[in-house]
Amino acid sequence: MKNLIVLFILCFALGCNTVEKNKLAALTGNNLQAVGFLNQSVYLPAGFQPVHKEDNEAAAEYLANFDANSVLFVDRQNGVNSITFMPADYTKLSKPLINYYVNDLERHFAKEGLAMQRLEAKMLRYGSAEIIKIKYLQALEEAQAYITQYVVSHDLETYIILVRHQENQDFLAILKSNFNV
Repeated sequence: MKNLIVLFILCFALGCNTVEKNKLAALTGNNLQAVGFLNQSVYLPAGFQPVHKEDNEAAAEYLANFDANSVLFVDRQNGVNSITFMPADYTKLSKPLINYYVNDLERHFAKEGLAMQRLEAKMLRYGSAEIIKIKYLQALEEAQAYITQYVVSHDLETYIILVRHQENQDFLAILKSNFNV
């Protein structure tokens, strides 16, 4: 019986170590950045730095479209790549809500004359967190960009993470590691 207990403890300890190693692997090459309204710092890819509307006219114009507490991070290597964190009113997310949300979003795109091709729209659950992930390809005359929006509801808070990137990269691993979802 003692051997069984020792084996259980050893397996548990090794399993926890594996989880921690996997979390660290997801964070390699990332830097901690403060997101004020979340009252925490988050890991973002190296090179993404905060841009303050007071210091940058283009950032001020962009952030004027969002809540005053929104935070913008821009890739120093490629200014087209950005990650924006936006607070939102708490919403209990569900699969039926995805269709309503996507349809509303696409009506907005059409009204603005934006050519967006939907690549993905799905509901994710990690622990008590609910996440709607919507990904689009935006084809512009000079280039294309992948736009991914994560709507996250966790601990009675809802916020949106908007990722714009020229490469088809998925930032879900960073999201999971940051918010323990």
